[in-house]
Amino acid sequence: MELFKIGKTQKPHGLTGEIRVVVEDIFLDELSSFEVLFIKVGAKPIPYFVESLTFGNLPNFKLEDVNTREDARKIGSKDLFVRKSDLSFDPDQVEDNDLHYGFLKGFEINDKSIGKVGTIVEILEFPQQEMAVIELEDKEIFIPLNDSFILSIDEVKKLVLMELPEGIVEL
Repeated sequence: MELFKIGKTQKPHGLTGEIRVVVEDIFLDELSSFEVLFIKVGAKPIPYFVESLTFGNLPNFKLEDVNTREDARKIGSKDLFVRKSDLSFDPDQVEDNDLHYGFLKGFEINDKSIGKVGTIVEILEFPQQEMAVIELEDKEIFIPLNDSFILSIDEVKKLVLMELPEGIVEL
């Protein structure tokens, strides 16, 4: 069985074990067809059967045997996979979306006012813009990669100098 990464789990939604997910745009139309999702817990992906799917700001899955907020918290901020055979297309044949800022993965973001923010662990593409994902104190922070916020990019030092809106790191 071959698995394919489609995104990441986020934080719990509600009190009954629902979990928010961020998935690549090309998989959004397929979400309702998945009967099982695989979440990488430790070194190996664990199967979770889908009970329901709802859409808010982000898609929310209710998974079998995940019944409390604490259960959902345990599987938050993890890589999310599906069986490649469950996809209606071969994702390896889809041309890369050529993320404009994809090369910034691994770069450090520094803010003009507060200094070091963190290292970019992933770049996600949303309909409006690309977002840098920074892990900070056991939570993920999404930083908009917007030309109006980026002051400079130093490819040699792997450093992005930004002028971020006040409070964005505390979200």
